Amino acid sequence: MDNYTAKKASEENFNLEHDVVKLPSEGKFYANKKSSVKCGYLTAQDEDLLASGAPDVLNTLLRNKVYESDIRIEDLLECDRIALLVFLRTTAFGPNLDVSITYKPTKGPDVGKTVEFDYSYDLTHIKTKEPELIPDENNLFNIKLPVSGYEVKCKILTIGEIDEFEAYLEEFKNTVKPVVTGRLSRQVVSINGNSDNIYDNIRKLKMGDSKFLRAQLKKCEPTLDLERQIKTPSGEIITRKIPLLGTEFFRPFF
Repeated sequence: MDNYTAKKASEENFNLEHDVVKLPSEGKFYANKKSSVKCGYLTAQDEDLLASGAPDVLNTLLRNKVYESDIRIEDLLECDRIALLVFLRTTAFGPNLDVSITYKPTKGPDVGKTVEFDYSYDLTHIKTKEPELIPDENNLFNIKLPVSGYEVKCKILTIGEIDEFEAYLEEFKNTVKPVVTGRLSRQVVSINGNSDNIYDNIRKLKMGDSKFLRAQLKKCEPTLDLERQIKTPSGEIITRKIPLLGTEFFRPFF
């Protein structure tokens, strides 16, 4: 959706029923610095979209539901996208997400078997994990690599950039996919102040530097804590993430 279309849609939807959703990022990484957005509720018309199997369906859903003329869904961080999807689901169906969980007990009569049980996630208790590293005035992170001593400037990828990267990986059908170097080359803005030939220079990094850089980048972005400690029928405690699996997240529709 271009800027004109987004602005027109937001103006048309301004008077529709909506609520204000706080963004986990607090808008710190956006030019407009908006810490919250107006978001509509799911309707029967949205059910048609979710059941259509159309490509990019969840981003299209958000484009229809976020009533802000100066926000492009593709420019959001992943944590904010998830928060909006959780809002849409909880206001449509309530706070509980019922799922089936499988695991292999390590004690009791079912040891060695795959056991399935029902569990209900409470979506109202998802907490934000604040970033451990602080960006500069340009929302870039300065990281010094331990092996080479290089000074690296990095950025957080938006969901649009992540989608483009995943589409790029699909081009590598019968060869090794550049999962590590391809992503890093999109996150790194400069190495020792040089912004030229980023991809080639990333490929030449010592593995120790690469691993360190990826670990540090995980500390840069605000995220949502989706992990839950769950007690199983055998009494064991397992860790599982709340499953946000595309349109399956809205499966009461189907």
